[in-house]
Amino acid sequence: MFEVELRVLCVRRRAFAEFARYLKLPIPPSPGLIVRCDDSDDSRSEWLASVAWLKDEKRFLCRLPDDCGDEESEDEESAFDTWRSRGWEVLRQGRLVGGPARVRR
Repeated sequence: MFEVELRVLCVRRRAFAEFARYLKLPIPPSPGLIVRCDDSDDSRSEWLASVAWLKDEKRFLCRLPDDCGDEESEDEESAFDTWRSRGWEVLRQGRLVGGPARVRR
C-alpha cells in the first residue's frame, strides 16, 4: 500500500482554506488517477492534479484540482463545512483582500 496525503485548496470570493486527508492506495498515485476520497459516498471521486514523492517522509503528496467559486451569494463557510463534513482537516485558512474589481454591466 502507498501512503498518500491529499490536499485541496477551496477558494471563495473573500476567503480560502486548504484541506488535507490521508489515505492508502493499492497502486502508486499518478496525475490524472481518479481516487475515491470519501468512504461514506461511493459515487464521489476526485482526480489527482499533481503528485510529488516526499522522500524523507516516504509518502506521496497529491493535489486535487482547486475548488473555486466566485458567486457573491455563495457563503465560504458553507463550502468549507462541506469539506470538513467529509473528513478533511483544515491546514490553513484566511481572508482574501484586494484583487481586481469585478466589472458589472
